[in-house]
Amino acid sequence: MPDNRSMTGRDGARGRPVDLGTMSPAGSDDGRTPAAGTSRPDDDGARRRWPRWLPVAVALAAGAVIGTVAAEVREGPGDDPGVRLAGMLLEPLAPLPRGEFNYLTLGIVNASTQSVDIVDAQVDGFRRPETTPAPAPVTAEPGRWVRYRTPAIPDCAAQPSEEIRVRLRTESGTTTVTMSTPSDARAVVSLWRGLCGTGEQDAPS
Repeated sequence: MPDNRSMTGRDGARGRPVDLGTMSPAGSDDGRTPAAGTSRPDDDGARRRWPRWLPVAVALAAGAVIGTVAAEVREGPGDDPGVRLAGMLLEPLAPLPRGEFNYLTLGIVNASTQSVDIVDAQVDGFRRPETTPAPAPVTAEPGRWVRYRTPAIPDCAAQPSEEIRVRLRTESGTTTVTMSTPSDARAVVSLWRGLCGTGEQDAPS
């Protein structure tokens, strides 16, 4: 399994990502997805909040680090010990100059003995714009580090948390692996608060 150095040393010219911290199990796969027909805040309103937090977003993307990377996150389906993830990073990118949305990039290590396809990721407090298609699945070979990049804007009417749900596909089917960041890191909540302008920004330590 990759150690912390190998997991944090693949950032390249894009700058170091924000480290979401040590991950731990967040309960069993409950298949939670946003309810159909749930009202959403005005996209334009959410986009207008981006510039207010642009300096902080740039600073985070440039290398602010919160917490430490986990050695192991959680196991997948009950009788399938091969489906496992090991560590995750969140890379919030600065808004595109003329774009209507941003991206969240999740860095994931496949600690399985089999290939898995990452088909979706849900971050509480963020959502994919309705007119934006889902990204193509990303295949992670055993022991390999991959990045899953998904369009995302802050959902300021939602309740953020440190839970991230990753939908995986294997030869035996699909499963959702739920991970959570440590409560003292609060990386996702801090990002959401800054973008939604709540006036309560947690500074990276």
